Amino acid sequence: MYPDIDFYPDSLISSRDEPFYIEQNLVLKIENSGEEPLILHNDQGASSFDFKPIESAEPIRGLTMLYLVFPLGEEKGDFSAKSLFDQIRFSLPENLLSQKVGDDTIVIYPSSTITLEQMDMLEVVMSHVVSTGDTEEMVLVKTAFFDADSEVFAGRRALYRKSHPLAIAGFSLADACRGFGFRDKLTFSYAVLGAEQSILTPGDVALPSACTADPLPEKAASPGMALPQAGAAAAGAYETDTVIYRNTVYGINAFRGGDMVSASLECVLKRASIVSFRGSYTVNQDKTRNVTLYIEVENTRHAYLNNIGRIELEPGKTLTLGLQNQEADATYRLTVENEDGLSWKNVEWKSK
Repeated sequence: MYPDIDFYPDSLISSRDEPFYIEQNLVLKIENSGEEPLILHNDQGASSFDFKPIESAEPIRGLTMLYLVFPLGEEKGDFSAKSLFDQIRFSLPENLLSQKVGDDTIVIYPSSTITLEQMDMLEVVMSHVVSTGDTEEMVLVKTAFFDADSEVFAGRRALYRKSHPLAIAGFSLADACRGFGFRDKLTFSYAVLGAEQSILTPGDVALPSACTADPLPEKAASPGMALPQAGAAAAGAYETDTVIYRNTVYGINAFRGGDMVSASLECVLKRASIVSFRGSYTVNQDKTRNVTLYIEVENTRHAYLNNIGRIELEPGKTLTLGLQNQEADATYRLTVENEDGLSWKNVEWKSK
């Protein structure tokens, strides 16, 4: 007599075409589906044993063992990559123990002799599970059940691999874009899962998604890493840039077949202004000047200085700019731009 052994759910989500690894839980169910009580033995109450690989495993007197052998690698029918399998955590009830054998095998056994009555069930939770195989492929987990003195059951349990449900897991503005103003560049981070096509609006800009992006990019998030949070780009999320000219609601529309999901983000322009613009100078022997300008702006990341051009700044912080060999009567004009026009301040010194 042996228990009913199966997994719930009976499917795995593939991470192969997604921007970061998709973690999931599997529950191994060990149930007495028979009419008679089922005894799981550990007559000695020992906590560890010298288990052998499944090919050479033999019954151990006085011990009930359940072998689970997972196909590992990068082939179609493999469960996961070895490095990711090593990160799986097995959470067992207090009357069960587990022990790893080799790279791909887990042996589960009772911590002491226990009895399962009809329809009694033991559950082992497998967390941090990541599957890297192709969708629409079946994974077969080899099982072997050893009674106290005989092998009474061997077989395989099927898991079906599917694509992630269509979802926008993250859509946020990068931290560096806080305090943006007219004509600033905005950088968005986003992660779209299970999509055939993704569009950024306004502008209908096509975004890389499962069909166009390289699978599992080098910076893909490791198991345990959170999905992208608002205001922070998570490793594995893609980025896209745009320039803002007015208050705008940006959106991502993701499509697969006839399905669509959307996410939106409202960006409201803040008014750019010059907080401070001042300077000092020293006079050279040839009467030219070495000028130092001190610039602080608000709600923009760029300004314009005459004869210099565009200047990149960090809002709220003073930029010190040194200019060599300037004419004695030069005037320095700093300009910032808003939707309704320009604002400027001058720094100049009269010739002496």
